Amino acid sequence: MVAHGWRLVDVTSVRDGSAVVTLQNAGGRAHRIHLCRNDGSPQGLVYTRRVDLVVMNQGYGDLPTEEHLGQAVAALAHAVAANEATVPDRVFAGLLPHRERVQRFAAAAGPLADGKLR
Repeated sequence: MVAHGWRLVDVTSVRDGSAVVTLQNAGGRAHRIHLCRNDGSPQGLVYTRRVDLVVMNQGYGDLPTEEHLGQAVAALAHAVAANEATVPDRVFAGLLPHRERVQRFAAAAGPLADGKLR
């Protein structure tokens, strides 16, 4: 359990500039959280020194995040922050900032970009 009824159900490897964490609640609702590189201008709901946690809800930054989901993402960020200093740099090497991912994968190909902004 991550927090407030949300649990981690999947973590992908880094692909197309992000790793994807899937959180799911008891009712079966799932949300994807992209772990992107924090380049000093994070765009995510929560961020750590090295990682920007971006909720992918197709709201383009305009939709509010449900309170309990936000708290679960914050708990996930605390776990990342507690461990990121012990992880080799190569683990973070494939991450791109969210803004760069959008420019590369969504600008010309539309919001789905062949799944690259999954």
